[in-house]
Amino acid sequence: MTGRDLNSKDWMASLIPFNIAMGPLSTLVTLEIYDLRGGAVGVSYAMSAGTAASMLASILWGFALDRYDRKRVLLAGLLGTFLSLLALSFASSTAQVAAYYTSASLFSSAVGMAVSVLIMDTIEKPRWSSAYSRYNMLSSVGYLAGDVGAAALSGFLRARTLDEIMAAVTAASVAWSLRAVPRSAVRFERESLLHVIEGFLVRLRVVPMFFLRLPTRSTFKPLRLLKLGRSPAAYIPTLFLAITVFYVSSGIFNTLYPYGLRALGLSSTEVFVVISAGMAAQALGYQLAPRLISSSGNNARASFRALLTRGASYIGIGVATRLAGSQAYLLGTGLTLYPLAAGIAFATFYTASNIMVFEVLKGSSEGRGLGLYSTLTGSAFFAGSLASGFLANRIGFGYTYVIAGLLLGGSAYMFRELENMA
Repeated sequence: MTGRDLNSKDWMASLIPFNIAMGPLSTLVTLEIYDLRGGAVGVSYAMSAGTAASMLASILWGFALDRYDRKRVLLAGLLGTFLSLLALSFASSTAQVAAYYTSASLFSSAVGMAVSVLIMDTIEKPRWSSAYSRYNMLSSVGYLAGDVGAAALSGFLRARTLDEIMAAVTAASVAWSLRAVPRSAVRFERESLLHVIEGFLVRLRVVPMFFLRLPTRSTFKPLRLLKLGRSPAAYIPTLFLAITVFYVSSGIFNTLYPYGLRALGLSSTEVFVVISAGMAAQALGYQLAPRLISSSGNNARASFRALLTRGASYIGIGVATRLAGSQAYLLGTGLTLYPLAAGIAFATFYTASNIMVFEVLKGSSEGRGLGLYSTLTGSAFFAGSLASGFLANRIGFGYTYVIAGLLLGGSAYMFRELENMA
């Protein structure tokens, strides 16, 4: 490894095209399913399958990163994502769209996991914090650029053509990374991620589910402490349960919302504009989060406030959707309440709650604790995604959004209790 490798973060820029392609992917898949008349349930199946693939990926690519050169794993992820997006452009049924999206989720997870390891392997330890911050910034810019670009192009290009463009953009990352990303020795221990807060947060953002060891029956023993109520011993299981409820809510709302906008009358361009507004607010939210957490006094209170804000926004969107339902109301709440929920509130909650998780995991039983956390959050998002389409068919979009908001109220209550346990 050269001195330049140890001091340069330039190779991260090679992943900007990949992030541009990933930004609009889930929305694009949702709109394709709408065009194929797959319905809300079809979207649920596709998104939940993608979540399941991400859970599998955390195990598969984790083993690969322990045994093979990190650069090869990263390139395998990029190439697999490229082929999946290319195949997506030829999909002619909802089942094919779901299958190719699942494949893209599986391979794209390898990229995020490889990057988090490559940073530690190729950059000197004193520079890790700035390196993770840089990658977080670059990926946010890429995602936002992808959403904005899709919004601009969707007005006159078919979804399949957008798939082809995203595949070509990913191919650019393959070629650029092949030249720019340095090779690294297989020397990294995954446990060290729990000792570097920036690395931990980036890893959870790019791959929300990852395991230090496979979960077993003993993994779930800490949940028995919930019966202790407000006792300090119940702190960890209450924290995990509160975050689990959050992920159920997010799975319900995030899976259904883009489809709901389209099904209720907005154009594809308007849907992308709304999602882009949320991404822009989220990028700003990550910059504001430390200040908002500090003004709240502690992470539990910041999480509580963020959840109330996000929940109220969901309920507001639901009520407007149910009572008004006009395109003007859909677009109005999409450009005001949705950025508040998906942007400022989410970024604050994500940062504060995961710092709390980091603090309780970095002590003893790290592997079991992270296994429990990953299993609960992954299963929760999967369940929420799967349920969203059925709920929409049963009670309508508006009431489904309200349910997602009420769930966040329950999560907020648990974070208020956590403040009393600390």
